[in-house]
Amino acid sequence: AKSGLVQSRLHCGCVLSPHGRPRPLFLLCVVLCLPEEPQAEVCDCQHDDQRAAFDVADDNMQRESDDHEKGAERLHRLRQRLWADIPWRRNDRVLILGSHSLLWALDPLREALEGGVTLVCEADDDRARISAQLELLDPERRPLLIASTAELAAEQRFDWIGGRLGSADLVSFDWQQLASLLDRHSDIHAGLRLLVSNAQAGPAGVLIKQTPGLIELESLVEREQQWLQRLKPRTEALEATGWILKSTRWQETIVLSGGKTLLERWLQTGSQYRRMLGEQSESSLNMLRRLLEQHEVHGLGLPLQHMLISGSRKAT
Repeated sequence: AKSGLVQSRLHCGCVLSPHGRPRPLFLLCVVLCLPEEPQAEVCDCQHDDQRAAFDVADDNMQRESDDHEKGAERLHRLRQRLWADIPWRRNDRVLILGSHSLLWALDPLREALEGGVTLVCEADDDRARISAQLELLDPERRPLLIASTAELAAEQRFDWIGGRLGSADLVSFDWQQLASLLDRHSDIHAGLRLLVSNAQAGPAGVLIKQTPGLIELESLVEREQQWLQRLKPRTEALEATGWILKSTRWQETIVLSGGKTLLERWLQTGSQYRRMLGEQSESSLNMLRRLLEQHEVHGLGLPLQHMLISGSRKAT
């Protein structure tokens, strides 16, 4: 059955080597876009403290949005936009931030064959999963996988620094620290390419727009908006250190499964969302619970904004 699945996904670029076997990098591409593979970052959803309170910007939630295949295809389109029009050279040295998924490294791995790719992956579970996927590659083709930029050698320089940052990353992301990283580890002609994706509203905010006048939800919406303000990109620090930035924004709506799935995601005891809300009245939480239950069939659509940041150093 699995061989049939691989054949059905040839549009991902899986081509055969002269010996009739799939080339390792293209085989990796196929694994990453197979929604039927539970270990391929599609069904492996972790509900832990590292997830933002109502993060619709991470890879797993986007794959849950309609069905697994559509969610995976959406992420591949985002990957294409992230690296579009880069004039790759074989000896480019690439540093990728926010590496929760190997998907975002496919283009550099394919293009920077001699320069090498370094992935920064802070989460232990993500790093273990990515490390297992890298076994598909020949040793000389594997990127360097590190837990922190502190592991970079002082003399290490990169031609491209980029990656995909979701809401979970943005909660604690230090833009001043990124500016310092670029100053220390980017080559004089280096480029920056970041795809920042974050929610534009939380569940209470979406529901109150659908049904104006729900006084019980107003305090929840206020807390959600305070949280969302923390996720906005702060690029001033980069510009202050001599980077010329260009940004492109676009929006989409992610439809999350309704009913019990939404209740478990947001309202279970100890969830990040509940902690973010702080002290709230039982009437407000019960109203939110009832409204979420009503979305059992069609799910709940949350707005998501993508921001593609492209940058280069000022000429000196």
